[in-house]
Amino acid sequence: MRDCLMAITIRKKASTKTKVKPSWKRKLKVVFAWASILGMVGFMGASVVAYQKLEKAKLLVPDLPGMIEQLNTRPSKIYSADGELLYSIQTEYRKAVSYGDIPEMVRNAMLAAEDKRFYEHSGVDAIALARIAVVALKDREASQGGSTLTMQIAKRLFTSDKQTLDRKLDDMALAVEIEKQFTKDQILALYMNQVFFGERAYGISAAADVYFGKTLEELTIAEAAMLMRCVRRPSDENPVRDLEVAIKNRNVVLAIMREEGMITSAEYQAAKSEPVKLADQRPRAVTGSKVHPYFVDYVLNELAKKKIDISAGGYEIKTTLKTKYQRIAEKGVDKWIDRLKGYRVNQMAMLVTDDNGRIVAMVGGPDYDKSEFNMIWMGPGRQLGSSMKPFVYLTGLDRGIYSEGSTISTKPIRKSGTREYVKGGANRGNISIASALAASNNTAAARAIEEVGEQNTLNLCRRSLGFRRSNLMAVQSLSLGSGEVYMTEVAEAYSVLQSHGDRYPTYAIERVIYPDGREESLAPKKARAVVDSASAEYIDLSLRQVVTGGTGRAASGVRNARGKTGTTSDHKDAWFCGYTDKLVGLVWVANEQIIDGRPSAQPMRGLFGGEGPARVWNDIMGDIQKEVGEKSRSFGRMPNVSTSAPDDEENDPDNTTPDEPIEVPEQPEDQVTPVVDPNDTGDGGSTPPATNTTGTTGGGTSTGGGNQGGGDDVVYVSVCADSGQRANAYCPETVRRPFFKGSEPKGGCPLHGATAEVPVGPIVITVDWLRDVRYTYSERKQSHVSQPHRSASVVDLLRHFDFAALVASDRSRG
Repeated sequence: MRDCLMAITIRKKASTKTKVKPSWKRKLKVVFAWASILGMVGFMGASVVAYQKLEKAKLLVPDLPGMIEQLNTRPSKIYSADGELLYSIQTEYRKAVSYGDIPEMVRNAMLAAEDKRFYEHSGVDAIALARIAVVALKDREASQGGSTLTMQIAKRLFTSDKQTLDRKLDDMALAVEIEKQFTKDQILALYMNQVFFGERAYGISAAADVYFGKTLEELTIAEAAMLMRCVRRPSDENPVRDLEVAIKNRNVVLAIMREEGMITSAEYQAAKSEPVKLADQRPRAVTGSKVHPYFVDYVLNELAKKKIDISAGGYEIKTTLKTKYQRIAEKGVDKWIDRLKGYRVNQMAMLVTDDNGRIVAMVGGPDYDKSEFNMIWMGPGRQLGSSMKPFVYLTGLDRGIYSEGSTISTKPIRKSGTREYVKGGANRGNISIASALAASNNTAAARAIEEVGEQNTLNLCRRSLGFRRSNLMAVQSLSLGSGEVYMTEVAEAYSVLQSHGDRYPTYAIERVIYPDGREESLAPKKARAVVDSASAEYIDLSLRQVVTGGTGRAASGVRNARGKTGTTSDHKDAWFCGYTDKLVGLVWVANEQIIDGRPSAQPMRGLFGGEGPARVWNDIMGDIQKEVGEKSRSFGRMPNVSTSAPDDEENDPDNTTPDEPIEVPEQPEDQVTPVVDPNDTGDGGSTPPATNTTGTTGGGTSTGGGNQGGGDDVVYVSVCADSGQRANAYCPETVRRPFFKGSEPKGGCPLHGATAEVPVGPIVITVDWLRDVRYTYSERKQSHVSQPHRSASVVDLLRHFDFAALVASDRSRG
C-alpha cells in the first residue's frame, strides 16, 4: 500500500514538473527564429528593390552625355524669316571648363566642402551614412545629408528634390552606376560645372566671375573656400545676400582643408584673415543687342501672352520678319520724318504684312534709342480718321442694305438749329459709294452709318474684321474714325478687302522650338468668308479709285495700289492705309510734344493723310514691292465715280446725270508723284514749282506741279475733295486731279473759306496769335509747298477780328 502511495506521489510530482513555464533562453530562441525569418524576407525584399533600382539606373545612365548637354542650356534665340539673328537671351550664367583647367586648390576646396572621401568611396559613402544614422538615433530626429558628389549629380540629372527614402535609393543606385562608367576626375569636373552657386551662376568658373570678377587661376584660397560653401544654400548664404554667414561658412571649409592636409596652418590663418573683396559689377542676364528692336519687343510680348518664357535659354523662335523689307521701312521712316518736320511731324510708324498676315516689316517709331514706345501695339491706340469709312459701307453691302448701284445723300446733316453737324461733306446730291470713298465725303459716311446702323457697323468691325482690342463704340462718329485703334488690327481688317472676304490675322511668330526639341507652330489660321465676297470686292475696287483719282493719288506710284487716307479733325493723326495684291501697308504720322513732363499729341501744321502718309507709303511700299516682284495687272470693270444732280433737281426724273468713271491718264509704272519737302532747298534734285492759287501759269501749267506724265494736253490741279473746285487754305481735304487743258476748274472752292456759307463766329485773338498767323502766312508764301497750310490769308482773317477782345487781351498783358 505504501508503495502504491509513493508511486502516486511520484507521478503527481512528475505531472507538476511538466507544467513549468518556458525559460528566457527559450524566449530568446523564438525571437531569434522570427528575426531570422523576417531578416531573410527583408533581405530578399531589399535585394529585389536594389536589383530593380540598379537595373533602372543602367537604363538611365547611358543617356548621361545627352542629359549633360541638355543642362548646358544654350541661349534662346529669335530669328528672322530669312535666318538673321535678331536677339538672344539666357538668364543662367555658365562658363564651362575642363578638369585640367580647374586648379588643384579649387578642387580641394570643393572636396573639403562637399565630399572629402570622394576618392575613397564608390558612389555611396557607407561610413558617412552610418554616422548620420547614429546621430539620428541619438537625437531622435531625422537628419539630411550623406549625399556624395556622385549622388548629387544623380539627383540633379535624374530624380526630383523630394526628401523621400525612395528618391534616396534611386540616387544611390544611379551613383553606383555612374561611378562604373566614368572616372572620378570626369565626375568631379561634371559636378563643378553644373552645380548652382547662386546669383544666376552655374558652375565654378561662372561663380568666380560673378562674385569676385576673377578667373579660376586668380582665386585665392579664401575665395575658393567661400564659393564652395555657397552650394548648400546658394540663394541665401552667398556673399552677396549674406556676407557675414558666407564668411563663417568659408572658415568652416578652411578648417576642413587644414585638417585634411590640403593647406598648411599658416595658409589657414592667412586665408581666415583675408578681407573679402567682391566684384563691383556682376553680369546680368546674358543678352545680345536687339536687331530691329521694335519688332523684337513685339515678339517678346507675344511670347509672354502665350506664357512662353525664353529667358532660361534653349529656345529658338522663328519669326515672320523679312530683314530686307525691314531695312527699307526703317530707312524710309528716317528719311520722311526729316522731310515732314516742316509740318510739325515728329512721330511716324509703319507696319507691313504679306497676303497671309505675316508681319514682314515693323517700325514702331522714329528712334528706339530715344523712345521704346511702339505705337503699333502699345498704349491706348490712335484715331483712324477717314480710313475707317470703307468698313461702314462694307457693313451696308454685306447686310444687303446697299448694293453696287446704291447712292447716298450728301445733303448736310443739321442739328442744334441750323448749324451744320458734320463738316467736310460737300452737298453733291446723291453719290455712289465709290464716289463717296474717292472724295472722302464725311456727310455721306455719317448718313451711311445712320442707314446701316451704328451697332451693325461695330459688330462687323469686332466679329468679322478683327477689331478686338481697339476701343470702338456704336456711335455716329465711328464712321469718321472716332475710336482708338491699333495698327495690327487695322492691317487685319484691310486684309479682308484685299482677299475679298477672308481675314488673315496679323502675326509675327511662325514657330517655337523648345529646349527639348519639340516644335510648335504659332501661325494662326485664316478666317474664311467673314464677309460677302462680292461686297468686299466692290469696296476693294472703290479703294483702287481712291488711289487713281481720289484723295490717295499720291500713292499711285505703287503697282495695284488700293487704299484710304485718314486725317483726324484736329490734325493730330494722319494715315494712309493701303495694300497691293501681295502686301498690306499702314503709315501713321503725328506731332508729339512733352507737356508737363508727359507726352501729348498736338496738331500738325495742316497735314492730311493724302499728303504726307500717302507719299511715305508710296516711297516705302514701292521699294518693298520691287523686292517682292509683284507685277501690274488690270482691274477690269471699275465702279462708277461721279455725282448726281443738285438737290433742287434730284427729284426730276427727266433731269439725271449718268454715272461715268473718272478718267485718269496712264503713268509709267515706276513713276512716283514728285514729293514736296517744305525744307527742301533744291539741292540734289529738281525743285517742285511753287503753289499758284490763282490759275495756271502763262505756259499753261497747272497749280500743283504741272504735267505729271500724262502728256502735253493734261494738267494737274489741286482741287477741294468736296467741291471739285480749286482748293484754298480752308479746304479740309485736297486732291491733285488731271484735267485736259482748258477744262480745269477756274473758280475757287465755294464751300470753304471766309466767304463760304458756314457758321463762323468772331475770332478772338491775342497779339501772340496774330504773330503766329503772320509767321504762317509768310512761311506759306516762301516755301515750296504743293498744298498750302490751313491758314487763311491775313485779309480774310482781319474780316473777322474782334478788335475789342484784342485790345482787352493786350491790356491784360500790360
